[in-house]
Amino acid sequence: MLTQINVVDFMPFGEAIFLPDSEELLLVMGENGTGKSALFEAVYWSLTGQTVRGMSAANVIRHGAKSCEVTTCWQTDEAQITITRYKSKSENRVEIWIDDEESETYTGAEAQPYIEEHLGDLSLLSIVAFFGRKFQKFSQMSARDRADLIDVLARASSWEAFRAEAASDVAIFRRDLAQIRDELDEAEQHLENQQQALDEARANLTEAKSAQKSGLVELRKNEKGFRAELVQVEKDLAAIDKRSARINKLGNARDAEAKDYAERIADKRVAITAVEVELRHYDLPEESECPTCGQRISKKLRDAIAADRSKVEAELPQMQADLDELIAENGKVVDTIRALSEEGRSAAETERNLRRDETQSRESLAGVKRRIERLNNAEDVTRYTERVEILKGREGVPMWRKKVKDGRASLKATEHGLACAEFWTTGFKQIRYMSMQRVADLLSTLMSRSVRALGFDVDELTCTIWKEGSRKGATRPEVNIMVRRGEYEDPVEALSEGETQRVDLACFIAIGQLVQAIEGFDPGFRVLDEPLVGMDDGGKFRTFQLLAETLQGQRFVIDHDGNFQDLFRDALIVERNDEDLAELRSL
Repeated sequence: MLTQINVVDFMPFGEAIFLPDSEELLLVMGENGTGKSALFEAVYWSLTGQTVRGMSAANVIRHGAKSCEVTTCWQTDEAQITITRYKSKSENRVEIWIDDEESETYTGAEAQPYIEEHLGDLSLLSIVAFFGRKFQKFSQMSARDRADLIDVLARASSWEAFRAEAASDVAIFRRDLAQIRDELDEAEQHLENQQQALDEARANLTEAKSAQKSGLVELRKNEKGFRAELVQVEKDLAAIDKRSARINKLGNARDAEAKDYAERIADKRVAITAVEVELRHYDLPEESECPTCGQRISKKLRDAIAADRSKVEAELPQMQADLDELIAENGKVVDTIRALSEEGRSAAETERNLRRDETQSRESLAGVKRRIERLNNAEDVTRYTERVEILKGREGVPMWRKKVKDGRASLKATEHGLACAEFWTTGFKQIRYMSMQRVADLLSTLMSRSVRALGFDVDELTCTIWKEGSRKGATRPEVNIMVRRGEYEDPVEALSEGETQRVDLACFIAIGQLVQAIEGFDPGFRVLDEPLVGMDDGGKFRTFQLLAETLQGQRFVIDHDGNFQDLFRDALIVERNDEDLAELRSL
């Protein structure tokens, strides 16, 4: 932990002392150009003799001063280290105190190993401890410099720790791979069965619909024929009804005529009988009794009969002829009645047959209608339709197709992970580019995780290795940072300002995590110079959350507007005095 910064004539500062005593987020505020960044340039210069921005050694001395001096105090688990670096035109020395021991004085170049002995490897300090537009960023480095950094990490001696972890990962990946393969085989078998069942159900449905269609065509044809037959029968019945009515009417007339003839014949026979009796009375003796009617024959009766006898005898043949004529006419009427009766019986029989045909036609028509209704609501069609819909639904073929797709993707990812883990267990130093790619893959994972936590909706940030000769003019490996969103992949240079800032922060956090994991180096402090540039309020708040949760140790946030001052427990203000020298003031 950094416990003290003492600056004398360094860049804009005359003399200033800063005593940070907290591992919480510390806000450093001030207007542009007051010297906020220069304060932490002094920390870096005291450790390395260089500036993060690559300024020349002479430019660190305040204008008008002859020399500069920066002292930084560090508290580690083992000791308290105090480092004082002095620079003038003729002298460059470093003094180092370990606890209360006497100081050792070194030249600038000689001091570096002793400082790293107590504070760790400082070669990556500018990348893992300093962030800001004035400081060097991994995302803004050249492709070749990125490749050199990844190559350094790939060659780190502490990689053996990854080998042990990779050996454990191999066992896990192999177990997962076997399980995924079993699940994938099962899902593919289910998909095949479901697809086969769907194809069979579709074939059955097609066949059932075809049978339904042909059956409906035939039945509607039969229905039309039965309707035509029924119409014809109804017409024939109407004709028979008219015919029967006519026969009944004629029969009634002939019956009345026959009855009239019968009465007339009877009357005529009575009249003839009376004449014959009267003539018979004339032939009987007087005072005798008629054996037929029992009448007594008197002379007066005989005389009366004798007077009319010639007339009666003359009328009797005519009466007999009239009787014969009436009988003949009556015979004709009776024959007509018999013919009408026979015709009536024939009409009745025809009507019965037509009624039977009508009943049969109606029953046939009703049967056809029932069969049409059954075909319209065919159970086979309904059953196969429901089966097809079930197999096409969410729980059918689409579900198993998705499971197979997800299983294949998981299998591919697991196989890739297993290949990576197996390679790590064999030693990356055998193949330089493959080892660099593994570091790039790990860095990509860390960057993707951090950039999503910052609210940047991307699928992945990837570090792509270009070997020398892989493109025209490439004489060394190069590393490009690509942003993948869906099917599209863009270089980091194509992003907006706010998006670039999030990617820069994600790279800064990921590089720190990667260096700590591989090199075992953690500077214990982070300087973030205006990390909120280009972000909206939501992005700024998420950035503070991520910085608080991810970065350990002291975190100094440089900001000139102080909009989020309430989120900090401590704040330091950098401002210029009347002599235009930078001064420090606690808030």
